[in-house]
Amino acid sequence: MFKNVIVFPIGSHEYHGTLLPVETDALIAEQVSISVSENIKNSRLLPVLNYGISTEHSDFETTVTVKSESYFRFMMELLESVSKKNTLIVILNGHGGNVGILNAIESEYNYLHQTSKVFCPPLYGKSAQVLSEKLLGEFDTHAGSTEASLIAYYNDLEKYEITNTDFIKKMSGSLRFFRTGEVNPSGVIKDTEKLTMDPNIGEQLHVQIVDTLTNEVQDVLKDLNRINHYA
Repeated sequence: MFKNVIVFPIGSHEYHGTLLPVETDALIAEQVSISVSENIKNSRLLPVLNYGISTEHSDFETTVTVKSESYFRFMMELLESVSKKNTLIVILNGHGGNVGILNAIESEYNYLHQTSKVFCPPLYGKSAQVLSEKLLGEFDTHAGSTEASLIAYYNDLEKYEITNTDFIKKMSGSLRFFRTGEVNPSGVIKDTEKLTMDPNIGEQLHVQIVDTLTNEVQDVLKDLNRINHYA
């Protein structure tokens, strides 16, 4: 029976424009993970992993990154080291550049293990994206109002707004083909020209994200135990 949960926040160390810190993704993942862990019975929180695959931001000197194959091996070995019987390891990732490898890690780990599993739900699920669009007018791609408002909430910052037409990305899905610096030298990639940092909106987004993830983890635990019971 799956009864224990390990919550593992991961992020990155990369340029987030002039407004946000390089550890933005890690900070958001950590704060969300703390709240989720508090909501889950028999859970344990691991320290946040501050580095990830940030090749797309390598044009900016403050970015630190590793290759995909190195990250895959490191994460698999790390998961093996914390793996315990009847345990679900929940990886909460704040950086989009890690998603592809995490999908591979989740599959590889779960196909090789029967009594422990890995679950990598998206940090920004559909409900969070819809709420962001409602409150901010969009769900940002990188270093925009969504992340800025969350950081403002976590750090008790005052509301701040800036307008810059250079923020608007020139092509939908541009990061699929180009590095951040090629898409926008400012390091900010959005659909609108206004960047809003609002702690009140950040709090609403945080609550929505945490509630959604808590429910997803609890649902997965129920499903795993139901399947395990009839196996």
